[in-house]
Amino acid sequence: MANKYPTECFRPWLPLLMIGFCVALSLNKAAVASDLTTTRPSIPASHAREAERQSWRSAVVSLRVPTRRLVNGERSHHEEICSGTVISHEPTTVLTAWHCFDGYDDLSNPPMVLINGLWHQGRLRQHGKSMQADWAILTVKGNHEISRVNIDTSSQYLQLGRKIIVAGFNKTDAGERQLIIEHDCTIAALAEQWISSDCSAKRGASGGPILVRDGSNIAVIGVVSALRNEWELLFAPIRGVSTRVD
Repeated sequence: MANKYPTECFRPWLPLLMIGFCVALSLNKAAVASDLTTTRPSIPASHAREAERQSWRSAVVSLRVPTRRLVNGERSHHEEICSGTVISHEPTTVLTAWHCFDGYDDLSNPPMVLINGLWHQGRLRQHGKSMQADWAILTVKGNHEISRVNIDTSSQYLQLGRKIIVAGFNKTDAGERQLIIEHDCTIAALAEQWISSDCSAKRGASGGPILVRDGSNIAVIGVVSALRNEWELLFAPIRGVSTRVD
């Protein structure tokens, strides 16, 4: 039987039909997108502020520094595991402790910084040169999407009884790096070289930040330096330290 509606009859109308179909499809997509946009729940301002205050946690990073130490009178290779804090971008700049680099003398084997689950090359830019000024600044190769924390190089927060926060990484038995945060610490004694606190830290926390909270602001005022005993942590203040890198 012959086709009652030959295909040739529709050919002149095909372009118009296709245009109409596309316009209808676009309008439908726009309506769906509009529905999704208008029904998305908003984040309360208080929650946003709290998230911003807590973002400093992701600015605390783990470091791996190749050093050489004297063991039984002979030089041996050693890897120092430390912590640090991202304090600025462009370049990504990390504040840590000088003693993490004590024995670092091979510039062809750079320190490594763990950012967003990946290790990146670092470069030591300046430091305090001894335990008497146990701080160091390094920059990280490449651009990185990571939080940063402000620093306060004044002495305004170095007061007896001042509440501080101590943060740093600890290497677990499984070999993983776990961020440990101590919130309930106070400054117990003041000295020129070190500040004593009634807190503790684990191996790997060296160079981690000592922070203070002032209202909604949080700032780094020092770095983890040494553990005198189980419950007395010493930190190096960063008062007067210039973090500028050229």
